[in-house]
Amino acid sequence: MMSSAESRVVRGWAALDLVVCALFVLPPVAAGFLKILLAINGRLGGTATVPTFEPLHWLFVCLAGALGVAWAVARLLTPLRILGRVDAFARLWVTALILYLVFVAGAPPVLLAFVATELGGALHQLWALRSSAREARW
Repeated sequence: MMSSAESRVVRGWAALDLVVCALFVLPPVAAGFLKILLAINGRLGGTATVPTFEPLHWLFVCLAGALGVAWAVARLLTPLRILGRVDAFARLWVTALILYLVFVAGAPPVLLAFVATELGGALHQLWALRSSAREARW
């Protein structure tokens, strides 16, 4: 059984994900958010121009946003230990992906801001859910 503190940790990160992922669900909102991100990137000395997206690009942006919202809602409604741990490992993957894209593939450096939230969320959840690892099956 999960403690209320563990449940709050899983729900807290899910709530943050819900807000961020919701920004990518609809093309007009996603376009505005990307414009803001790239404006910040421009202030940091990088490119401030939003690339032209074709309909297929928007499909994947909005699909990722919708899946992120669904995953966040699942963890908000049912904050299970296993979901927190799966989320933590997914955040580690996303951290590695962002680092690769920025440092190897030339993605905008502003994306490094997401490394802090992804890595922070992973470590916080793994730490908060560690005490019950012996009692839980996973």
